[in-house]
Amino acid sequence: MPSRLTRAPPTSAPTGTKGHNLAVSDVDSLTAVIAGHYRTGSTTGLDEYSVACPRRVWRVQQFSWWMPSMMHRFGGPDASFDRHPATLPVRLSPHLHRGNHHLRRELRRLPAALNRPVENLFRGGGAGGIIGAMEFRNFDARGYRTVDVRTGYGEWVANYEQTVEDVMDLALLDRLQEPSWAAVTRAADLGCGTGRTGQWLRGKGVPAIDGVDLTPEMLAVAQRRGAHDRLVEADVAATGLADSAYDLVISSLIDEHLDDLNRLYREAWRLAAPKAAFVLVTFHPHFIMTSGMPTHYTNSAGESVAITTNVHLVSDHVAAALAAGWRLAELHEGVIGDAWVAVKPKWERFRNHPISAAYVWRKDG
Repeated sequence: MPSRLTRAPPTSAPTGTKGHNLAVSDVDSLTAVIAGHYRTGSTTGLDEYSVACPRRVWRVQQFSWWMPSMMHRFGGPDASFDRHPATLPVRLSPHLHRGNHHLRRELRRLPAALNRPVENLFRGGGAGGIIGAMEFRNFDARGYRTVDVRTGYGEWVANYEQTVEDVMDLALLDRLQEPSWAAVTRAADLGCGTGRTGQWLRGKGVPAIDGVDLTPEMLAVAQRRGAHDRLVEADVAATGLADSAYDLVISSLIDEHLDDLNRLYREAWRLAAPKAAFVLVTFHPHFIMTSGMPTHYTNSAGESVAITTNVHLVSDHVAAALAAGWRLAELHEGVIGDAWVAVKPKWERFRNHPISAAYVWRKDG
């Protein structure tokens, strides 16, 4: 049966969400808010200085790690938060302002017009205390020009099938003890791409599969492949698919393109029926950090081009999944060995390094 290709309706911004512009003039106020966290343990005021660009947020968090020592060193008595835990000055000490030029310089690099709020900036869980992403550029060893996901995969589609190796994801799926693929009645394939995962699921006996992807060119290939009953052009975190309609939600090799894992895990939870499984195959953070290699492709001009890449630690996944209500049932990590070196001989130097991971989450109910 040929698949139906549709586009998900646009989604509105969540109610109650606030976005604020951050200009250079706000830097002193923002540093005061960060310092206030250490003084009181409170996040009061953070939403007033929300930073839209999630890949910049960790910078504020990173520099806030050593704010206490900077306050002691340069702040003087009026910045001593441990002696005055209830005090939150509007301005920090002039000495702190002079001494804390690194933080001020970093904050000035933030774009001047930012529109999305940061949720739970100082919440525990994940790298730097946020369930977000570390910036890949801190590990980048290639320096490729970078494009967004839709642009990148739209260009990569011409040779995508020839460059993505089955050992990266499908081999990991073969190792899973659960779910029982033959027992699945309906699956949602998030980030379905050209339909590789959908075809694999059909081969395991899954009778009905709906696919979602952001890139029209990839969906066109998936439609020709014919493994899906329905194909939807949409964000994987806002699919437009029905609530509690699937006993399997599956997603493969997309997490590095997401700046916020929470949205993916929440959407998977919404789609999943009680007792359903969410299977997620990811690019292992260790390999991204060790190799300095982003997700990339070679375009028609022979140029190597990177697609927006983020680094999510295993703890980021655990924190986001638990927050959404999932229970971890199984986890496998794919390590570079003979099978990998056979297809990529230059990767001998990465032998025994983990490159991918497969999580199986369960929705109890």
